[in-house]
Amino acid sequence: MTVAQDAAIDGAGNKTVAVVSRPIAVDTIAPPAPLITNVANNNAITSDNLINAAERDSGVVVSGTSEPNAAVTLTFEGGVSASSTTRSVSVGANSAGGWSYKLGAADYGFLGQGQNKVLAVRAIDAVGNVSAPTTQNFSIDTQAPQLSLIEVLAPTGTAAKVSGASLPIIKLQIS
Repeated sequence: MTVAQDAAIDGAGNKTVAVVSRPIAVDTIAPPAPLITNVANNNAITSDNLINAAERDSGVVVSGTSEPNAAVTLTFEGGVSASSTTRSVSVGANSAGGWSYKLGAADYGFLGQGQNKVLAVRAIDAVGNVSAPTTQNFSIDTQAPQLSLIEVLAPTGTAAKVSGASLPIIKLQIS
């Protein structure tokens, strides 16, 4: 950009006397969509995209790559909150583009149990351009199954017959 002489006049009528030239860069290009690289670069949150109790307890870390030094926004959809169906958190990508986020109690409390959860990850560059999202569907099942309708019938010899039902169907081993 160049500002020529007489291009600027102050309130007293004084004019500029020099030509000022400065380069200006205009960045309107969004960064590429980030990748989720937790499991063998396949955009999975866990190997089966189902967070179970053991995975939750050991700590699920969502990680990936993005434009270097970008802000990375993770938006969780499908929450059980009455006030909001999305929850967003932001992390920074390092100079190589790597980023990570460990799911915490607030995330699990918001998401609750069940299917149809979605993670959308977007990168935002230094001037505010926002990438297209990378999305991944996942489920959360951290609750042990409930057994019901269990009864022990009269033993025959050294064995007793056990019958009952449970939802969902589970395997029951009695020793």
